[in-house]
Amino acid sequence: MKKKPNYSEFDVENYRSSAWWHHRLFNIALFFLIFLIILVVIFSLLWLFVFTTPKKSNTTTVTASSSSETTTTSTSSQTTSTSTLTTTTTTQQSVWSYTGKMNNARQAHTTSVLKNDRVLAVGGISHDGFLNSSEIYNASTETWTMTGHMNNERCDHTASILLNGKVLVTGGRNNLSDALNSAEFFDPSTEMWILTGSMNYPRQKHRASLLPNGKVLIMGGMNANGSLNSTELYDPSTGIWTVISSMHDRRSAHAVSAFSNGVVFAFGGYNDSSYITNAEWYHQATRWTTATSMTYTRIRPTASILRNGEFLVVGTSVDSGDSSGAELFNHLTGTWSMTSRMNQIRSDHTSSLLINGKLLVTGGLASGIGSLDSTEMFDVSTGIWTNVGSMNDGRYDHTASVLTNGKVLVIGGFNNDIGILDTVEIYDSVIGSWKPTGSMNDGRLLPTGVLLSNGKVLVPGGCNNEVSLASTELYDPSTGLWTTTGSMNYGRCDHTVSVLPNGKVLITGGQGNGTEPLNSCELYDPSTGLWTMTGKMTYIRQQHTASLFANGTVLVTGGFSNHTILNSTELYDPLTGNWTISRSMKRERSRPIHVISQ
Repeated sequence: MKKKPNYSEFDVENYRSSAWWHHRLFNIALFFLIFLIILVVIFSLLWLFVFTTPKKSNTTTVTASSSSETTTTSTSSQTTSTSTLTTTTTTQQSVWSYTGKMNNARQAHTTSVLKNDRVLAVGGISHDGFLNSSEIYNASTETWTMTGHMNNERCDHTASILLNGKVLVTGGRNNLSDALNSAEFFDPSTEMWILTGSMNYPRQKHRASLLPNGKVLIMGGMNANGSLNSTELYDPSTGIWTVISSMHDRRSAHAVSAFSNGVVFAFGGYNDSSYITNAEWYHQATRWTTATSMTYTRIRPTASILRNGEFLVVGTSVDSGDSSGAELFNHLTGTWSMTSRMNQIRSDHTSSLLINGKLLVTGGLASGIGSLDSTEMFDVSTGIWTNVGSMNDGRYDHTASVLTNGKVLVIGGFNNDIGILDTVEIYDSVIGSWKPTGSMNDGRLLPTGVLLSNGKVLVPGGCNNEVSLASTELYDPSTGLWTTTGSMNYGRCDHTVSVLPNGKVLITGGQGNGTEPLNSCELYDPSTGLWTMTGKMTYIRQQHTASLFANGTVLVTGGFSNHTILNSTELYDPLTGNWTISRSMKRERSRPIHVISQ
């Protein structure tokens, strides 16, 4: 008989407990699965919208458009009209990169774009003092090759590309106070420097303009006597400087714009006691006449003629009312108007007109910041300033050269943390990026650079460690390299450089290594790479300007001489190598800006 199993209450409870536990495990697993799903969703959203989204480096600052009342003040002699334009300012990020370093660090040097996109860097100041070396940058190899040495060390000079492709370097200084009157030219075909006639006045921080006749106009600057208003013309055919009528104002470190019809516009600058707003015109027939003054005084401004015929002046103002940092002049109406506010108001910068008609401003000096690495672009069609990325090195007292391929080469200068720079950077205006190129052989302060007919850039003189350099360098855009060429006979900075129609380069005045500016002038022959002395200017001067006319003569104006700002002007005739005193400007100016009217 089969035994009936005994009923056990424990078995029933144990079954119920086991079933409950299995149910609980299922709930826990389900909860954990839901938790995992939530985590996956959250992580996916974070990955999509945070980690994979590019960091927002582009910033846009919008200033609401507004209009302000236009004030017109009339006098018996002229009408002054001032208007304010407020537009939009934007910022866009782009990339700068290095190219080959120069052989010498340079500040206060010059650069010139020669044929074949070679860039010539001349003179300046390096860590070892003033330079007479020059080097050439080859854009294709991004290297610098030393070329002929100038006959004089110099910085704060000018460099002008003459109609014959040669580069004229004028003046400058080769010590703390003395300006040079020597001039020499660089021949790209020989890479030699040849002295030409000396300017009548030693000058540094002057300005030079190439006139349609092939002559070079040198204006203002300064020497041991102070700021200059004297102007001179250099004739490449004779190598002679001629003093012409002086500017009305003594000025150094002024701005100059030159039109293709030989009219030169000089404005601003320093006159020994203060920065000035005064402006004046140079006509070969009538010489100097006063023009409407700028709205604000500006420290070492730049001036660029835009495609619409207006020219844009950029620079820090010493006046508290300036909120823009730039203003436009319409030479047809004779009126000034403010642009929209720059992203960074600056002085000691460069301004380059690009092939697309926009204006690129690089680096400079800002109060409380020091040397700037920022760059920005002005679009004349919209009136908008746009940040276009930072350079690798902040720099001021540098040079910028626009190559025939549209790229912009920024060379040397001074950085508050590094000192005098030998670094070079290149900006591609098509893709909006910068990259470094070859460095110069010498660092140069206040250099000048001119583009030779062979596409190379000649940079003569400049200052380095308070020494004016006689060295010059040639930059070859095809290789990106700098090479030294013939040294000038005198070290100089704050000089002018003008390329004469025959291709030779006239350098005038500047600060030499003595106690006073120079009046000596030299000619550089690119075919030989040698510098030769030419006629001396009547006045020693530095911080002057030089303008080349279509007939090959060079007008030198203003500058600084013996602690005095000059209003004298001289005209150099390349055919004779002699200088002729021209009519003085109405006011003394150093570092004036020239405009040659079209």
